[in-house]
Amino acid sequence: MEIQGKLTLEQEKRLYWLLGETYEPEKIGTETFLKSSDQNSTLIELGPRLNFATAYSSNAVSILRSCGIENVTRLERSRRFLIEGACALSQKQRDACASHLHDRMTECVYVQRLDSFDSGIVPAKVKTVPVMKEGKSALKQISDQLGLSFDDWDLEYYTKLFKEDLKRDPTDVECFDLAQSNSEHSRHWFFSGKMVIDGKPMEKTLFRMVKDTLKDSNKNSKIAFHDNSSVLQGFEAPTLISSDPLRSNKLRVEKRTRHPLLTAETHNFPTGIAPFAGAETGPGGRIRDVQATGM
Repeated sequence: MEIQGKLTLEQEKRLYWLLGETYEPEKIGTETFLKSSDQNSTLIELGPRLNFATAYSSNAVSILRSCGIENVTRLERSRRFLIEGACALSQKQRDACASHLHDRMTECVYVQRLDSFDSGIVPAKVKTVPVMKEGKSALKQISDQLGLSFDDWDLEYYTKLFKEDLKRDPTDVECFDLAQSNSEHSRHWFFSGKMVIDGKPMEKTLFRMVKDTLKDSNKNSKIAFHDNSSVLQGFEAPTLISSDPLRSNKLRVEKRTRHPLLTAETHNFPTGIAPFAGAETGPGGRIRDVQATGM
């Protein structure tokens, strides 16, 4: 827990009550209840990485503030494992054991009791990319350095944007953001862009060519290429319907046409920038796609 200043006696009482989940106050204390009993036991503590506040912490801090405890800025939950055997584990065995008990991307091993969440990591200073002086080559260099994958068209476009339109140098943060938000994944510049081959403009984009296959399909698609999922022609099935959906009521069985919905969500990768939010995008997208298709 990270606290700014001191808690009043009343705030401490509220905090203990909240952490004790009301019914288990005997399990809350300032010292751990799980300790190494002898030289043959090994204690391993695992918890969130110090440089990322978890969703658990955000919710906990929000609850504490609603209860009048403003001083707590971060509250995390760690897990402690007491491993007992004929002898204590070697460092190699500890590392092997810990690797099976936590996710290295979002968690780490606490070698000793934490006094602070300060990881000692200092954010790198924002750098200015000298486009006004060096032009396209400056953008090419920052692209290679940060892995932004700017192609020749990107380099030409952004060089003109900053040098001629905005008349200033971009920062490395801006370049990183452009690489993400203006990427092919987000914008479909190439997939939905106008194609010019050997100087001749093509009638259709790649995306339009894919969509046009529906014209020759078996007409079983109710929704396709409209939302982030597809709906197929369904069939009548027994369905539970509420007599009055505005309040608790009896359910009755009626025949309704049910259209199968199919979706795939690829946004499920935790990232070094936002591991928890990145991971949540996958389940969130799945819920969104199923609930919002066609709306």
